[in-house]
Amino acid sequence: MRPSSWLWQMYRSRRADQRDLKIIITSRDSQTGPGKTTLALWLALHFDSWGFDASKVTLHPQEFVQLYTDNRPGSVIIMDEAEQLDSRRSMSQKNVDFWNLWQTMRYRQITSILTLPTRSALDKRGLELADVWIQVTNRGFARVHKVGVGDYDGRTNPMLLETLSFPDISYLPVKDAVDDKKVQLVEEGEEFVEAEG
Repeated sequence: MRPSSWLWQMYRSRRADQRDLKIIITSRDSQTGPGKTTLALWLALHFDSWGFDASKVTLHPQEFVQLYTDNRPGSVIIMDEAEQLDSRRSMSQKNVDFWNLWQTMRYRQITSILTLPTRSALDKRGLELADVWIQVTNRGFARVHKVGVGDYDGRTNPMLLETLSFPDISYLPVKDAVDDKKVQLVEEGEEFVEAEG
């Protein structure tokens, strides 16, 4: 990542202020497979002060809460496939717990990254409380936005600040390990099963 990148500077500023950084990654046209997880992992490898590995990635909201509690300042944690936190289930206990944590995440110096297909799949509170929204437009390319909320209308106002290119990291063990977690989730039949939520 370029030292002059706005996102890098944002990360450095948050660390200097001893504050958390919250990032949401989506894809254009709700595409699957354009590289949201790849981008999340690539950012984590750049940002994590302690060395990033797959133990800091989860597909379960309750585990995300535990990751935030257990990791040291300077760590990065990822909630992949976060569309399960959508507004249709906003009052489920796991969603309430997750967004309560997301709202209070401020001063542990943890960078958290959520990935999901589209902004509309996210509970409304999510984008309002995020610092950065990144939209993957094509494989290896993304647009980085600063998230603001209007003083009077309460609407989120993402401001495009830069474009970002990122490499294919499929050869790295961390990518294989995260892909295995996704396969396991599907095999266990847990994906979007509301009865278990």
